[in-house]
Amino acid sequence: MSKLLKLIFVQLMVIFTLSGCRSTKDIIYFQDQDSASASDYNSELFYDLRIKADDRLSIMVGSTDKEVSSPYNFTIFDVNTNSTSARAQPANLDFIVDPDGCIDFPVLGKVHVAGMTRDELTAYLTEQIGKDIQDPIVLVRIKNFKVTVLGDVKKPGTYTLSDGSYNILHALAAAGDLKMSAKRNNVLLMREEDGEMTFNRMDLRSRKITESPYYHLQQNDIIYVQPSSLGIVTGTALTNLWSVG
Repeated sequence: MSKLLKLIFVQLMVIFTLSGCRSTKDIIYFQDQDSASASDYNSELFYDLRIKADDRLSIMVGSTDKEVSSPYNFTIFDVNTNSTSARAQPANLDFIVDPDGCIDFPVLGKVHVAGMTRDELTAYLTEQIGKDIQDPIVLVRIKNFKVTVLGDVKKPGTYTLSDGSYNILHALAAAGDLKMSAKRNNVLLMREEDGEMTFNRMDLRSRKITESPYYHLQQNDIIYVQPSSLGIVTGTALTNLWSVG
């Protein structure tokens, strides 16, 4: 059998199987949303990511006077080889949150940041630095916000997302969304909590996933999308057909 005939045969088989075995109740997200009023939705829908130990933070401090704000930034020295002068410049170095939830910040010393959101830390640093300089500008980023998406999605992989409020749907969208053969009622989210890996399952067909504590993502979450029996059978058939000489 030629490769072209194999491909046509597999495509026809997949179309036939999909049309015969999959119904809308298997593939549509939020099937029960029409039956819910706005007041039924969880008030915690909007979520701010909390800083935790081992996070990597980028913090830069600025003001209208660079010389005044420079002590609050790590500095490096740019030495002119043609002279004895050295010029200090802000260095874009990261702060690693230690096991106690603290960072060692210039001038301020040890600052406990675990449990804060990015906005809360920005406000705190702005207030503290504002005691010394006028109208400081503080920029805080969480640089290690990565999630891994595996299984029956179009583009499995590890994705770095801008820090902020990200949920499981954002991650699945980054991975190209689920394939038609994916099991939407049994999506697994693996998360390390207090040093132990937890395994949590969600049903994407129900709007109630927004009420799950695992709907909003945290750093280094792993999402696994299980293929349905259809996906397994189709994938096996495809492999077997292409192995035919």
